[in-house]
Amino acid sequence: MNGIMNVVYRGGDTSSLLPIDAIQEFNTEQNPKAEYGLKDGSVVNVGIKSGTNSLHGTAYAFGRDAQATDAGNFFSTPGVNPVTPATVEQFGATAGGRIVKDKLFWFASYEGLRTTLGDIALDTIPADVAMSSFVGKTNACTGALLNGAGNCKFSMVDACNDIGRANINPLSAQLAGLPVGSCIPQPASSSFENLFPFTTNANVNGNFAPGLTTTGPLNNGLFKGDYILGPHHHLNGVVYISKTAQNSERSVRRATSSVECRCYHEYPNVRRSLDLDSQFNVGE
Repeated sequence: MNGIMNVVYRGGDTSSLLPIDAIQEFNTEQNPKAEYGLKDGSVVNVGIKSGTNSLHGTAYAFGRDAQATDAGNFFSTPGVNPVTPATVEQFGATAGGRIVKDKLFWFASYEGLRTTLGDIALDTIPADVAMSSFVGKTNACTGALLNGAGNCKFSMVDACNDIGRANINPLSAQLAGLPVGSCIPQPASSSFENLFPFTTNANVNGNFAPGLTTTGPLNNGLFKGDYILGPHHHLNGVVYISKTAQNSERSVRRATSSVECRCYHEYPNVRRSLDLDSQFNVGE
Protein backbone atom coordinates (compact mmCIF):
# COMPACT_ATOMS: atom_id res chain seq x y z
CA MET A 1 0.00 0.00 0.00
CA ASN A 2 1.83 3.06 -1.29
CA GLY A 3 5.09 1.18 -0.79
CA ILE A 4 4.23 -0.02 2.74
CA MET A 5 3.57 -3.65 3.62
CA ASN A 6 -0.06 -4.22 4.64
CA VAL A 7 -0.39 -7.95 5.28
CA VAL A 8 -1.40 -10.40 8.00
CA TYR A 9 1.52 -12.52 9.22
CA ARG A 10 1.04 -16.16 8.08
CA GLY A 11 -2.25 -15.18 6.44
CA GLY A 12 -3.36 -14.36 2.93
CA ASP A 13 -5.37 -11.23 3.63
CA THR A 14 -4.58 -7.58 4.16
CA SER A 15 -3.87 -6.34 7.65
CA SER A 16 -6.20 -3.36 7.28
CA LEU A 17 -9.03 -2.41 4.93
CA LEU A 18 -8.22 0.66 2.88
CA PRO A 19 -11.05 3.15 2.14
CA ILE A 20 -12.18 2.15 -1.34
CA ASP A 21 -12.42 5.69 -2.72
CA ALA A 22 -8.88 6.45 -1.59
CA ILE A 23 -7.43 4.05 -4.18
CA GLN A 24 -5.92 5.71 -7.24
CA GLU A 25 -4.71 2.55 -8.99
CA PHE A 26 -3.54 -0.98 -8.34
CA ASN A 27 -1.71 -3.79 -10.12
CA THR A 28 -1.02 -7.46 -9.48
CA GLU A 29 2.39 -9.06 -9.77
CA GLN A 30 2.91 -12.80 -10.09
CA ASN A 31 6.27 -14.18 -8.99
CA PRO A 32 7.25 -10.81 -7.46
CA LYS A 33 10.81 -9.72 -6.81
CA ALA A 34 12.59 -10.60 -3.58
CA GLU A 35 12.13 -7.04 -2.32
CA TYR A 36 8.51 -7.85 -1.42
CA GLY A 37 9.62 -10.80 0.72
CA LEU A 38 7.66 -12.76 3.38
CA LYS A 39 5.04 -14.43 1.17
CA ASP A 40 4.85 -16.52 -1.94
CA GLY A 41 2.28 -16.12 -4.68
CA SER A 42 1.11 -12.83 -6.10
CA VAL A 43 1.41 -9.32 -4.70
CA VAL A 44 -1.14 -6.52 -5.11
CA ASN A 45 0.29 -3.01 -5.19
CA VAL A 46 -2.14 -0.23 -4.26
CA GLY A 47 -1.52 3.45 -4.93
CA ILE A 48 -3.33 6.11 -2.89
CA LYS A 49 -4.79 9.27 -4.40
CA SER A 50 -3.16 12.65 -3.95
CA GLY A 51 -4.49 16.17 -3.77
CA THR A 52 -4.50 18.46 -6.80
CA ASN A 53 -4.55 22.18 -7.43
CA SER A 54 -8.36 22.14 -7.42
CA LEU A 55 -10.49 21.07 -4.46
CA HIS A 56 -12.18 17.75 -5.15
CA GLY A 57 -13.94 15.02 -3.19
CA THR A 58 -16.37 12.11 -3.24
CA ALA A 59 -19.03 10.64 -0.98
CA TYR A 60 -20.77 7.27 -1.11
CA ALA A 61 -23.10 5.00 0.83
CA PHE A 62 -24.14 1.39 0.32
CA GLY A 63 -26.76 -0.57 2.22
CA ARG A 64 -28.03 -4.14 2.14
CA ASP A 65 -30.84 -5.88 4.03
CA ALA A 66 -30.93 -9.60 3.28
CA GLN A 67 -34.50 -9.95 4.49
CA ALA A 68 -35.64 -7.54 1.81
CA THR A 69 -33.39 -8.52 -1.10
CA ASP A 70 -32.20 -12.14 -0.74
CA ALA A 71 -34.04 -15.26 -1.85
CA GLY A 72 -34.76 -17.95 0.73
CA ASN A 73 -32.80 -21.19 0.93
CA PHE A 74 -34.87 -23.93 -0.76
CA PHE A 75 -33.37 -26.54 1.60
CA SER A 76 -33.97 -24.58 4.80
CA THR A 77 -35.40 -26.29 7.89
CA PRO A 78 -39.19 -25.92 8.21
CA GLY A 79 -40.10 -23.32 10.79
CA VAL A 80 -36.77 -21.54 10.44
CA ASN A 81 -36.29 -18.29 8.54
CA PRO A 82 -34.98 -19.38 5.08
CA VAL A 83 -33.00 -16.14 4.67
CA THR A 84 -29.86 -15.71 6.72
CA PRO A 85 -30.32 -12.40 8.61
CA ALA A 86 -27.67 -9.98 7.41
CA THR A 87 -27.37 -6.21 7.10
CA VAL A 88 -24.49 -4.17 5.70
CA GLU A 89 -23.94 -0.42 5.80
CA GLN A 90 -20.85 0.97 4.10
CA PHE A 91 -20.23 4.69 3.78
CA GLY A 92 -17.38 7.12 3.37
CA ALA A 93 -15.98 10.28 1.84
CA THR A 94 -12.77 11.70 0.43
CA ALA A 95 -11.44 15.20 -0.11
CA GLY A 96 -8.24 16.68 -1.47
CA GLY A 97 -6.75 19.98 -2.55
CA ARG A 98 -3.73 22.24 -2.49
CA ILE A 99 -1.92 24.15 0.22
CA VAL A 100 0.64 25.74 -2.09
CA LYS A 101 -0.12 25.73 -5.78
CA ASP A 102 1.94 23.22 -7.76
CA LYS A 103 3.96 22.44 -4.61
CA LEU A 104 2.12 21.20 -1.54
CA PHE A 105 -1.06 19.09 -1.57
CA TRP A 106 -3.27 17.23 0.90
CA PHE A 107 -5.71 14.33 0.69
CA ALA A 108 -7.98 12.80 3.35
CA SER A 109 -10.35 9.83 3.37
CA TYR A 110 -12.73 8.07 5.78
CA GLU A 111 -14.73 4.86 5.52
CA GLY A 112 -17.17 3.22 7.96
CA LEU A 113 -18.54 -0.31 7.85
CA ARG A 114 -21.38 -1.75 9.95
CA THR A 115 -22.27 -5.42 9.54
CA THR A 116 -24.74 -7.64 11.35
CA LEU A 117 -24.81 -11.35 10.56
CA GLY A 118 -27.38 -13.69 12.06
CA ASP A 119 -27.30 -17.45 12.58
CA ILE A 120 -30.09 -19.81 11.49
CA ALA A 121 -28.50 -22.98 12.90
CA LEU A 122 -30.60 -25.19 15.19
CA ASP A 123 -29.31 -26.66 18.45
CA THR A 124 -30.72 -29.64 20.33
CA ILE A 125 -31.35 -28.88 24.00
CA PRO A 126 -33.46 -30.57 26.72
CA ALA A 127 -37.16 -29.99 26.08
CA ASP A 128 -39.33 -28.50 28.83
CA VAL A 129 -42.31 -30.73 28.04
CA ALA A 130 -43.02 -34.43 28.64
CA MET A 131 -42.44 -36.93 25.83
CA SER A 132 -44.86 -39.68 24.91
CA SER A 133 -42.06 -42.19 24.27
CA PHE A 134 -38.31 -42.33 24.15
CA VAL A 135 -36.05 -43.23 21.26
CA GLY A 136 -33.96 -46.35 21.90
CA LYS A 137 -34.27 -49.77 23.46
CA THR A 138 -33.76 -48.69 27.05
CA ASN A 139 -34.45 -45.58 29.04
CA ALA A 140 -30.93 -45.55 30.51
CA CYS A 141 -31.99 -43.47 33.51
CA THR A 142 -33.13 -44.98 36.82
CA GLY A 143 -35.58 -47.45 35.30
CA ALA A 144 -38.58 -46.00 37.12
CA LEU A 145 -40.34 -45.19 33.86
CA LEU A 146 -41.45 -48.47 32.25
CA ASN A 147 -42.91 -49.56 28.93
CA GLY A 148 -41.07 -46.84 26.99
CA ALA A 149 -42.96 -43.98 28.62
CA GLY A 150 -41.20 -40.63 28.47
CA ASN A 151 -37.65 -39.76 27.45
CA CYS A 152 -35.45 -38.86 30.39
CA LYS A 153 -32.50 -38.32 28.02
CA PHE A 154 -34.23 -35.47 26.24
CA SER A 155 -37.08 -34.19 28.42
CA MET A 156 -36.47 -32.22 31.61
CA VAL A 157 -39.95 -33.21 32.78
CA ASP A 158 -39.40 -36.94 32.24
CA ALA A 159 -35.95 -36.83 33.86
CA CYS A 160 -37.42 -35.11 36.92
CA ASN A 161 -40.26 -37.63 37.19
CA ASP A 162 -37.85 -40.54 36.76
CA ILE A 163 -35.55 -39.31 39.51
CA GLY A 164 -38.33 -38.03 41.75
CA ARG A 165 -38.88 -34.38 42.54
CA ALA A 166 -38.04 -34.90 46.20
CA ASN A 167 -34.62 -36.32 45.25
CA ILE A 168 -33.50 -33.22 43.32
CA ASN A 169 -31.17 -30.82 45.07
CA PRO A 170 -33.00 -27.53 45.80
CA LEU A 171 -30.24 -25.45 44.20
CA SER A 172 -30.23 -27.61 41.07
CA ALA A 173 -34.01 -27.32 40.85
CA GLN A 174 -33.81 -23.55 41.19
CA LEU A 175 -31.17 -23.23 38.46
CA ALA A 176 -33.18 -25.53 36.15
CA GLY A 177 -36.36 -23.51 36.60
CA LEU A 178 -38.31 -26.15 38.55
CA PRO A 179 -40.95 -24.71 40.90
CA VAL A 180 -41.31 -26.20 44.37
CA GLY A 181 -43.02 -29.60 44.20
CA SER A 182 -43.30 -29.56 40.38
CA CYS A 183 -41.37 -31.21 37.54
CA ILE A 184 -42.54 -28.75 34.88
CA PRO A 185 -39.86 -26.08 34.20
CA GLN A 186 -40.91 -22.46 33.92
CA PRO A 187 -39.28 -19.82 31.68
CA ALA A 188 -37.02 -17.25 33.30
CA SER A 189 -38.58 -13.95 34.27
CA SER A 190 -37.89 -11.00 36.53
CA SER A 191 -39.25 -12.98 39.49
CA PHE A 192 -38.23 -16.52 38.52
CA GLU A 193 -34.81 -18.01 37.80
CA ASN A 194 -34.00 -20.43 34.98
CA LEU A 195 -30.47 -20.55 33.61
CA PHE A 196 -31.34 -22.79 30.67
CA PRO A 197 -32.96 -21.76 27.36
CA PHE A 198 -36.68 -22.60 27.49
CA THR A 199 -38.36 -24.50 24.68
CA THR A 200 -41.48 -26.62 24.24
CA ASN A 201 -40.25 -27.94 20.88
CA ALA A 202 -39.93 -31.74 21.16
CA ASN A 203 -37.91 -32.32 17.96
CA VAL A 204 -34.89 -34.41 19.00
CA ASN A 205 -33.01 -33.39 15.83
CA GLY A 206 -33.03 -29.67 16.53
CA ASN A 207 -35.47 -27.80 18.73
CA PHE A 208 -33.89 -24.45 19.60
CA ALA A 209 -32.75 -21.54 17.43
CA PRO A 210 -30.53 -19.33 19.63
CA GLY A 211 -30.65 -16.43 17.16
CA LEU A 212 -27.03 -15.46 17.77
CA THR A 213 -25.61 -12.48 15.89
CA THR A 214 -22.18 -11.17 15.00
CA THR A 215 -21.59 -7.46 14.50
CA GLY A 216 -18.47 -5.92 13.02
CA PRO A 217 -18.13 -2.15 13.24
CA LEU A 218 -15.11 -0.76 11.41
CA ASN A 219 -13.74 2.78 11.06
CA ASN A 220 -10.68 3.70 9.06
CA GLY A 221 -9.20 6.87 7.73
CA LEU A 222 -6.04 8.30 6.24
CA PHE A 223 -4.33 11.57 5.55
CA LYS A 224 -1.73 12.02 2.83
CA GLY A 225 0.51 14.95 2.11
CA ASP A 226 2.52 15.50 -1.09
CA TYR A 227 5.36 17.95 -1.65
CA ILE A 228 6.83 18.48 -5.11
CA LEU A 229 10.50 19.34 -4.62
CA GLY A 230 11.15 19.62 -8.34
CA PRO A 231 10.47 17.97 -11.68
CA HIS A 232 12.33 14.80 -10.60
CA HIS A 233 11.69 14.62 -6.85
CA HIS A 234 8.47 13.91 -5.01
CA LEU A 235 8.09 13.66 -1.23
CA ASN A 236 4.93 12.23 0.36
CA GLY A 237 3.76 11.01 3.75
CA VAL A 238 0.74 8.94 4.79
CA VAL A 239 -0.93 8.52 8.18
CA TYR A 240 -3.39 5.62 8.13
CA ILE A 241 -5.51 4.52 11.12
CA SER A 242 -7.92 1.57 11.08
CA LYS A 243 -9.91 0.34 14.08
CA THR A 244 -12.38 -2.51 14.29
CA ALA A 245 -14.08 -4.58 16.98
CA GLN A 246 -16.05 -7.78 16.47
CA ASN A 247 -18.88 -8.72 18.83
CA SER A 248 -19.68 -12.42 18.63
CA GLU A 249 -22.40 -14.40 20.34
CA ARG A 250 -21.69 -18.12 20.47
CA SER A 251 -23.58 -21.16 21.69
CA VAL A 252 -21.80 -23.68 23.91
CA ARG A 253 -23.25 -27.17 23.84
CA ARG A 254 -22.93 -29.51 26.81
CA ALA A 255 -23.89 -33.14 27.27
CA THR A 256 -27.06 -32.54 29.28
CA SER A 257 -27.85 -28.90 28.66
CA SER A 258 -27.26 -25.93 26.41
CA VAL A 259 -25.89 -22.64 27.67
CA GLU A 260 -25.66 -19.40 25.72
CA CYS A 261 -22.35 -17.61 26.03
CA ARG A 262 -22.11 -14.01 24.90
CA CYS A 263 -18.47 -13.32 24.12
CA TYR A 264 -16.83 -10.03 23.20
CA HIS A 265 -13.71 -10.06 21.07
CA GLU A 266 -11.82 -6.93 20.18
CA TYR A 267 -9.26 -6.84 17.43
CA PRO A 268 -7.70 -3.38 17.42
CA ASN A 269 -5.74 -2.67 14.31
CA VAL A 270 -4.03 0.67 14.33
CA ARG A 271 -1.51 1.32 11.61
CA ARG A 272 0.46 4.53 11.25
CA SER A 273 2.98 4.85 8.47
CA LEU A 274 5.21 7.39 6.78
CA ASP A 275 6.43 6.84 3.25
CA LEU A 276 9.25 8.97 1.89
CA ASP A 277 9.60 8.53 -1.85
CA SER A 278 12.33 10.10 -3.95
CA GLN A 279 11.91 9.69 -7.70
CA PHE A 280 14.81 10.09 -10.14
CA ASN A 281 14.28 10.25 -13.89
CA VAL A 282 17.40 9.52 -15.89
CA GLY A 283 18.03 10.87 -19.39
CA GLU A 284 15.77 13.92 -19.30
